Amino acid sequence: MRKIFRTRYIIGLLIILIAGGLWYRNYQNKTKAPSYETVAVLKENLIQTVDATGRVESENALGLRFEMPGTIEKMYAREGKTVRVGEELASVRLAELNAAVAQAEANLNQKLAGATDEDRKYYAAALNSAKASLDQSKIDAVNSQNDTIVIIQSSMPKLDDSLTQADNILGVDNTTINADFKIYLGVQSPAVFGQAVTDYNLAKKAKVDAKAKIFDLALNGNNVKPAISLMDNSFITMNRLLSDVSDLLKASVANGSFTPAVIDAKKTTIETTRNVLFTQYSLYVNQIQSMTDAENTINLKQAAYDQALANYEGKINPPRTVDLAPLRAALAQAVANRDKAIIHAPINGLITKVNKKIGETVSVADSIIEILVPYYEVKVDIPETDISKIFIGNNVVITLDAFGDEVKFVGKILNIEPGSTEVQDVVYYKVTVSLDDSGKPVKPGMTANVSISAAQKDNALSIPLRSVKTRSDGSKYVRILQNNKLVEKIVTLGLKANEGKVEVLAGLDVGDEVIVAVK
Repeated sequence: MRKIFRTRYIIGLLIILIAGGLWYRNYQNKTKAPSYETVAVLKENLIQTVDATGRVESENALGLRFEMPGTIEKMYAREGKTVRVGEELASVRLAELNAAVAQAEANLNQKLAGATDEDRKYYAAALNSAKASLDQSKIDAVNSQNDTIVIIQSSMPKLDDSLTQADNILGVDNTTINADFKIYLGVQSPAVFGQAVTDYNLAKKAKVDAKAKIFDLALNGNNVKPAISLMDNSFITMNRLLSDVSDLLKASVANGSFTPAVIDAKKTTIETTRNVLFTQYSLYVNQIQSMTDAENTINLKQAAYDQALANYEGKINPPRTVDLAPLRAALAQAVANRDKAIIHAPINGLITKVNKKIGETVSVADSIIEILVPYYEVKVDIPETDISKIFIGNNVVITLDAFGDEVKFVGKILNIEPGSTEVQDVVYYKVTVSLDDSGKPVKPGMTANVSISAAQKDNALSIPLRSVKTRSDGSKYVRILQNNKLVEKIVTLGLKANEGKVEVLAGLDVGDEVIVAVK
């Protein structure tokens, strides 16, 4: 019995120890600070290739086509002529394409050269003019604000007089002034008198509030906007009061000394007071609008100055890589478009047939020149996602399974068929690649692995593509460590290269530590 108890004790102790160990390890994992796998931003040569697999084939003739339609302008090919690789054989009209290349090249060269002395003087003068205009607008705004203060201060006596003239009829503050005719006021419409008294008290309070703010303006001339709001209210309530008093007199009856002539005289006084107040209010409104226009002018002049400053700095500062990138891309595209209108001999060979002549209009489907091919070819299928990256004449590195990866063959793209084929819902285009003579015993049917040089960037900043994140707005960013803190940086990307790398046009510097994974 004791032996059984001891066994159970030992088993229980082991269970406790194991559970404690598991808990401690889990605790350590939860409290352990995260660690990051980082890669430094490098400056290196980047290469983009398109890889595919095909078969070695033997062709007797190669048909050459233009990659764009047009009218043949030059034809150097003739039947029986031996040509060398790269030799120009024919072209369609190039005037517009050459002009596009020249324009793109001029734009790039102009950006590289920077601003001329005349440009610097021009933009400096424009900047000085914009600065002077901005400074003047600020002076005008201050003057307009001072004029507004004067108008506000000059309005107060008009408001005081309006309140006094109303009280001469109502007798709210001066209770004795209307003692001989008060009982006849508004007899025909008793509610008018009560409304007039209510509006009198509102107008009086609005005037007192505005007057206090005007006193504040005298001490602090830059606090005009709160006074404007109070003055607006004072003008509105005072006009409503005078209108009430006018209605009150119209609803009154003549009696005794309160004769029709006396009533008409009081009506005239109130109407004159209203006209004086309205004239002052019109001056006040016009001045407020002038002050607002002056403030808006500052905003417009500030925007004009900011633009002039940006133009000036853009001219005197050397061009940035990010500014040159689109110009270089535009030049490369213009050259590529022009090259589509020229047929170069893709290989050494013998011209066996010329199917078109100068002046004829041709399409991309027309076979223009046929060359006898003394070498083997490789035909591969390139998916539509990669076909836009390659062009006729691109260099190709080829390996054949029969000779192993160490033996390299070279060639060029000879033809890209315009028609497509679809395999399992994927669109492919047939591409023909030359296989230069290497002295090796190449045979038709051998499996060939081609690597087409699509693009190359020298001395480019590069990072792993897997380190790039995408935000909901489509912008790209990476995470880097700065002073042991994780920071997000927006990046502009360029060439997607081999080995999972991508070019960085803007946003990072050499040596920045980019986070690729969190451990």
